[in-house]
Order: sequence, then structure tokens, then C-alpha cells
Amino acid sequence: MGKIRRKNFHLLSSWASAQASRLRQVKPDEKWHIMRWYRGAQIAIREHWNRKVWTVRPVTVVADTPAVIALYMMPGTIYKHPRAIDGSPVPHFLPNEWVLVTQQWCGGGALYLSLPGHWYVLMGLFGDDNQRIERWYVNLQTPYQRTRIGFDYLDQELDIVINRELSNWSWKDEAQFLDAQRRGRIPVEQAAYVRRVGEDILEQLQAGRLTLPEPWRHWRPPEQWAIPPIPHDWHVLE
Repeated sequence: MGKIRRKNFHLLSSWASAQASRLRQVKPDEKWHIMRWYRGAQIAIREHWNRKVWTVRPVTVVADTPAVIALYMMPGTIYKHPRAIDGSPVPHFLPNEWVLVTQQWCGGGALYLSLPGHWYVLMGLFGDDNQRIERWYVNLQTPYQRTRIGFDYLDQELDIVINRELSNWSWKDEAQFLDAQRRGRIPVEQAAYVRRVGEDILEQLQAGRLTLPEPWRHWRPPEQWAIPPIPHDWHVLE
């Protein structure tokens, strides 16, 4: 990485730190903010924008430590997904209006791996038989913020798809990422940081330094885990 590139990334990192600090500002007596979820806890990850919920996904906690947040979404999970007012698919990311509908997660499960405070989640996507992780998916998003029901975040539209062996990759949804910027859903400065985070992940991947997947390549969920329900207060924002 050249000197100019490092300087630009340092400036973007300073911006991201300021944003994370702003997001963490909560009342000090809210104990849920400092607690950690125990293994096997049934929680939900939720997106919202302008005080309106965008998605809700029930998941089970695999690990919640200072080093990693690991969550698992089971096959058959019932979750909340946005639709246009007339029930058709939403035309783009965060339209002016939408409704939430109940859907069922089809195919294999999904393992969500996050480094606390980082602007992405690495997803391990299981095959239809749910026996092993078949591919990896980098979801660029705002850092997880703790809530009473789990974690809140917001997708940033840009993604990276990686094969199981971590040897091939491709960007995903670049056109949607640009459209979200044009429509003011993702600020330009924030988008520049998100893109740089993705580029940094690819640099790690190509240099053999993307270590996050390693302990989880052969992970499988305990057979006794049940599908978690959607929390009854999923719509209540802090």
C-alpha cells in the first residue's frame, strides 16, 4: 500500500472512529449495552433507517467475546423482510416507503462472524444439506450495536463473494451501492470508507492474512439448538 493510499485510509479510519463513537452514545444505566450474550442465547439482528425497521433476523449466539461475535441463522428461520407497499419486491435499497413481511429462510444455515467495531460481517453460508460451509460472503455494514433484543446494524449494499477455499472472489452489488449514494442513503464519505474496508479485506485475502475464517471452517451447529422466534418487541427501537 503506497504512502498516499495509507494517508487516505488513515483519514477515513479517523472518520469511522468518530462515527463509531457517536453510535455508542447511550445512557450509562442501560445494562444491556455492556452485557454479553451467552452461548445458545436466542436473539435478533435488526436493521433500521430513519427510525423505521428494515429487517429482523432471529439468530442464535455462538460466541460473544471481545475478539469475535459469532451468530448462527438456522434453516427454516422465520424473519422480517421489506417489500414495496403493493407487496412487490422493493425497487431499491431503502425506498421512501416499505412494509415488512414474514418470510422463511430457505437452504442451509448462515454463520455470521464479526470483529467488534468493524464495518463488515463475514458470513459462512452452508450448503442445502447444512453439513459444511460452502462459500463465504463479506457483508459490508455498519458495526453491530448492542440492543435489548440483540444487535442493530445497517447494510451498506456492497458485498464480496468468496469461494470455500478462499482462492477466488468477486464484488457484488456495485451498481446498487452507487445508486444508494446517489439517492442519499449512504453518505459519500461513508461510502468511500466502506469501499476501502472491502479493498483491505481483499488485500488480506490475497496475501493469505484473512485469518477470521480459519477457526470456523469446519464448525457445525449443535443438533439440539431450536429455531429462535422473532422477538415480540422487534419493532421497539431504543
